Amino acid sequence: MDQQTDQSGQTPLIRIENLGRTYRLGDTTIDALRSVDLMVQANEYLAIMGPSGSGKTTLMNMIGLLDTPDRGEYWLNGELVSELGDSRLAKAAQSRDRVRVPDLQSAQTAPTRCTTLRCH
Repeated sequence: MDQQTDQSGQTPLIRIENLGRTYRLGDTTIDALRSVDLMVQANEYLAIMGPSGSGKTTLMNMIGLLDTPDRGEYWLNGELVSELGDSRLAKAAQSRDRVRVPDLQSAQTAPTRCTTLRCH
């Protein structure tokens, strides 16, 4: 298995390894994310749950290309995000904006697999 494929040989839509983000407020250091690992396939639904301050918004900002991690790696559709140029990042962000929320009551849109990520 290489960095772009999972155990079945498929390229995940999102693959995150050891992702971390630290904020500094004066002399205070806040670890908003510590060593997050995540893999999401196409047509897979993900619930990110946790108490206030557990890093949910920070993680979503990383996934949505609104913020960058201090450490770790994030692959989007097989491409290492930290190596994407500005034009490629802009294209990735545009395709992100076209994602729509499905009607989960419809049998045709039922998720093939649902994953819950708990933030602590």
